[in-house]
Amino acid sequence: MSEPLSPRGHDLRRLIHDFIADRLQVKLEKLEPEDPKYQAEQDKHAPDTWLASAVTRVSQIQVVTHPLKASYSHAHIKETTSLYCRPQDLPQQALVSTAVLGDDFMDDVTGNAAALDIYALLQLQHQEQTLLELCLANDLDLQAALHPKPEIAAQWLAALAEVTQPKMQGVASHTFAKQLYWLTDVDPYVDSNYALLAPLYSSSLAHKVYEQIDFDRFSPESKEIREAARNKKFHASRAHSYPNLAIQVIGGSNPQGISSLSSKRRGVNYLLSSTPPKWQSQDTRPPLHLESIFQRFEKRRDTQQWLHELKTFLVAKPAPNLATRNEVERLINGVLDELYIFAATFQQLPAGWSGD
Repeated sequence: MSEPLSPRGHDLRRLIHDFIADRLQVKLEKLEPEDPKYQAEQDKHAPDTWLASAVTRVSQIQVVTHPLKASYSHAHIKETTSLYCRPQDLPQQALVSTAVLGDDFMDDVTGNAAALDIYALLQLQHQEQTLLELCLANDLDLQAALHPKPEIAAQWLAALAEVTQPKMQGVASHTFAKQLYWLTDVDPYVDSNYALLAPLYSSSLAHKVYEQIDFDRFSPESKEIREAARNKKFHASRAHSYPNLAIQVIGGSNPQGISSLSSKRRGVNYLLSSTPPKWQSQDTRPPLHLESIFQRFEKRRDTQQWLHELKTFLVAKPAPNLATRNEVERLINGVLDELYIFAATFQQLPAGWSGD
């Protein structure tokens, strides 16, 4: 027996049925009413029929934030593990990671592209919440809106909520995915002394970076700011530039095979330059007119820091043991390292400078 729908349940059912009707309209535009396929499409897009089909096909896709296919495009979702980790559920840290996105992030989906219509349904919004969020929250109004019979509606809601779960038991990467064996003990010849690390590609973070950089490079506002800068005119906004920006394309000619967000970016991923800065020091002056070259060496900030630590440690009269000897050796080596660096600067001077 069906239960009466709440006003919110009516709104949700109307939202779902309108979505299915819009998809039907797109299909019918390409057909004549006399065509047998015309009636077949109408039958296929009856709301209960379409939703029943969606429930059986939902296992072909997975809503993710970290798709393994981005690391290796032939990794099948039923044989490997992709993760769905909402940024707000991740630990906060002082580094740029998926966690910095907070609530401002986009889900991604990977798997069979022919089943992406289910993902489009789950991305519909009602009162600033997607249907996917309502599925994950086991929303009873949405459940009632799916089917008049409560037992069928409950099964359908549970099946749709499973779209974020891996399609295989356990956790598995792929032989050709990016992996790194990390030594966790002393002996590198013992296999059990290694942990296998699998760097995770955050599609949600990559898409946010892509959108921001694309806006800073190509939006009309950004072009206006750069034009004002070239003409040395004031502009209230700030210009952003990304020197030595690299582009990585994943998925080749079929970025949709990786994920939905990858398809939206045409497979493009922006890579910020991670090269170290080029050090530009002041011109080195020959150590002339000095009684001792160490007069200049002692004035170096890093030298003073090492000497200060050494003096402080010795004045404290540490115990005459191995730990003290090791610490003294470490501090003296620090001073010697600075001396090598100091000497290397004069080796860059033109040959013959000491002839004066």
